[in-house]
Amino acid sequence: MLTGDFRGIVVGYTPPNATDDHDGTFAATCSPASGSQFPSDVRRWSARLRMRRANHAVDSSFEVFVELDVAMALTALENDIDASSVDKGLRKLLTAKIDLIRAATANTCTKVDGFLKQVDEKGGKEGLTAAQSATWRSWANAISGALGC
Repeated sequence: MLTGDFRGIVVGYTPPNATDDHDGTFAATCSPASGSQFPSDVRRWSARLRMRRANHAVDSSFEVFVELDVAMALTALENDIDASSVDKGLRKLLTAKIDLIRAATANTCTKVDGFLKQVDEKGGKEGLTAAQSATWRSWANAISGALGC
């Protein structure tokens, strides 16, 4: 699954069922549950089937691959910045940094680092709140990770 959200994506699925001669059909208990937020990475998740009468457990697992789409993430970050109440000059500067990240074919990690430094420098100034700064740092760090910086 592709997402442009650094936090991951909500994944819905139907838990597997099991049937035995004594207990009939019942659903597995899976973790995380369907409808949970799955982070942007590959992880092995578990499902557990426990038969009530014999109290035997059968463990199973499944993989969910959630990939951060860098282009989508940059667009989402840019939209978040544009919608913010941050000073117009800072918004323009940060948007220009995003354009540099998009356009760069070399030194991309350096450009992401420049964006992070600018956000750190301006945190609490020019209308940039601590919450916005933290969110935008998370976006940039996820983008940096997806790029392999």
